[in-house]
Amino acid sequence: MKKITTIQLQAVKVLTPNGFSHGLVTKRPATTREVRHIMKNILSIVINEQDDMYDKEEYEEYNKEMTQAFNEWLNGNGDDQSIMGYAGDCSEEPLGLFNAFKMAEYLQKRGVI
Repeated sequence: MKKITTIQLQAVKVLTPNGFSHGLVTKRPATTREVRHIMKNILSIVINEQDDMYDKEEYEEYNKEMTQAFNEWLNGNGDDQSIMGYAGDCSEEPLGLFNAFKMAEYLQKRGVI
């Protein structure tokens, strides 16, 4: 038997230049902590942990770049590959449409969208 989960969403505002969905309207940028949670727990992307990096500065730079890339992607200024490039396992798996609902629910709860 398949498990059923209900996702509660409010209206999601989408940027639509030229009539095509381009990105999400955000109230603020997602934080590094929020980005790491989404990448790891919602999109199932294997991202680097601090133990995987050589030093703290390298880890902080990795997080900064990943957060910037994620926020650009969220606003429609990057494609899926811009965030999949951070997959530590070099995965080529698609992000999956249904992950967008869970991600939108989380971003709404956090006040990002």
